[in-house]
Amino acid sequence: MTLTTVPVTTRDAVATAREVDELLTRYAAGERDFPGAQLGHADLDDASLTGATLANADLRGASLERANLWGAILTGAQLADATLRGADLRRASLAGANLRGADLRDALIIGSDLRRADLRGANLSGVNFYCVDLTDADLTGADVTGAQRYDLLVGQWRRLVGASAD
Repeated sequence: MTLTTVPVTTRDAVATAREVDELLTRYAAGERDFPGAQLGHADLDDASLTGATLANADLRGASLERANLWGAILTGAQLADATLRGADLRRASLAGANLRGADLRDALIIGSDLRRADLRGANLSGVNFYCVDLTDADLTGADVTGAQRYDLLVGQWRRLVGASAD
């Protein structure tokens, strides 16, 4: 059975506690593939989903504070308005993901793939962009206060976040 066959409240696209518990139980049993999972507004705070495949998953408005998503595949995932504050997204693939308005304050995204990601209006305060691929990412209106950008040239950074970036 795949997670996408589990009923989800479609009116509000809200995952139930039972659905979240099922995902975490299956993950704990060794399953890692959950593509297209419907987890809108799910409470996944402190969850450990290292290496999970959540490509094209619906995680809009989900809470993933301090979640361990090291090496997770979130390509094309819908994470608009999600809370990923303090989440471990090192070496995660978020290519083409919708992170519009997401809260990524103090998230670890070192070595992550954010190519073509929509980060418009996202809160990226305190994020370390070391070895992050931001090719064609849209950071329009993103808050990058205190963000660290070791391997990005100043010109690339300004193109990504606007001419007023430090």
